[in-house]
Amino acid sequence: MRIAVSICIAALLTGGCNNDKPRPETKVDVVPMNVVEAREEAVETLKTSLKRSMVVRQHVKRRSVYVECIINDFSFSASEQNEQDGKGYIQLYVDGKKLNVVSQAAFIIKNLPAGKHTIKLELMKNQNESYGLSETFEVSV
Repeated sequence: MRIAVSICIAALLTGGCNNDKPRPETKVDVVPMNVVEAREEAVETLKTSLKRSMVVRQHVKRRSVYVECIINDFSFSASEQNEQDGKGYIQLYVDGKKLNVVSQAAFIIKNLPAGKHTIKLELMKNQNESYGLSETFEVSV
């Protein structure tokens, strides 16, 4: 009985150890590409997929409006010497009047008079030039 069990175990161990694994048949051609061309292509694809956009969330509490801006491909910089694309500030308008310059993504508009107000946020370059991106919303205080 021991001999039969030993033979079965030996047969299983030696039968499971083979290196003949099937290889998939592929008919894909690999064409080498210049690394510089590939990098330029990737940068252009990234630029088109990451167009600058702004999402604004607001919440009214008493006479204050709490505002949060989510802007991709942008950083706040109030320095006029910094002329890089993607840097700048937000120009705040309340009821059509220029109110303030905002240099952070979250802020509070305090002490608004009671009633309905139209608030406009315009994304600006440091050279007082608009990015052409703005959000307008109405609040009731």
